[in-house]
Amino acid sequence: ELIPSANDKQTQYDALCASLAVASRVANIIDEKGFVTAGVVDEWSQVYGEAISLWALCYWQLTLHFGDVPFGNENKLVTEYGLTSRFVIIDNIIDELKRVEGMMYVMGEGGITTPERITRTFANALIGEIALHAGGWQTIRTDVEGLYGDVQFEKKGVEANGCVYARRTDWMEYIKVAEDYLTRAITTHIGD
Repeated sequence: ELIPSANDKQTQYDALCASLAVASRVANIIDEKGFVTAGVVDEWSQVYGEAISLWALCYWQLTLHFGDVPFGNENKLVTEYGLTSRFVIIDNIIDELKRVEGMMYVMGEGGITTPERITRTFANALIGEIALHAGGWQTIRTDVEGLYGDVQFEKKGVEANGCVYARRTDWMEYIKVAEDYLTRAITTHIGD
């Protein structure tokens, strides 16, 4: 089936939300226990970085496939929530990945010899991919007043059905981040 049914999309959404909740909980437990020592890359910082990277990957997939979604509600009892701008989410997950990528091993370090673990290289590539998308053209909503806050856009085509094709006017800043982190992933932190 080329076009997934609504039920398949719901299953994907639910699985991503469940995964990010688990990743968030693991990261919170490691943080609360004080297992990560600033400036030290070890098994705990690696697992912490993996948990944050998985959390970021899940939010990235949610925004990539569903656009503007609720954000920051994992592991909380929430009775009412609204949409969060994909650009707020993207900025948050890029910042979190930048914060933890230096706490992680590259392939070949710390006993990580297979791609079954999330490495610093993966986190660098993920930052690059997210930033590249954030700086590109995409369909944005126009039917929710104030959803994108102060973000300014260049638009192509005409607005239709509550959306328009657009990109941020500060798109080049994201492209520079993408270039930096993709270069790190393929040259600096490629591992053994």
